[in-house]
Amino acid sequence: MIAATGALVGAILAVALNLWMVQRFEMVRMADGQVLGGALLLLVLGQIAVFLPAASAGAKSAPVTALTLLARASRSASSFCSTVAKVSWLMSAVSIRCS
Repeated sequence: MIAATGALVGAILAVALNLWMVQRFEMVRMADGQVLGGALLLLVLGQIAVFLPAASAGAKSAPVTALTLLARASRSASSFCSTVAKVSWLMSAVSIRCS
């Protein structure tokens, strides 16, 4: 929504500035396709810039990553369970059964 508003305002300002320059300096009028193409390109690049970091962040789950690191650091299953038991916020996020 914000990007679309910015693209719309930018397109309006680009056309207004171009019309002023045509009258003032007798320049050639800019094609409408250029303005529309530029706005669409801006929207697509903005969506790509947001989607790629979000997709890579969504692929990683913080509790699972923390558990994996704890499991690697632990030497045995009992020390792993005692280490996890000390971290209360992790236990609330992921349910682990220790015997």
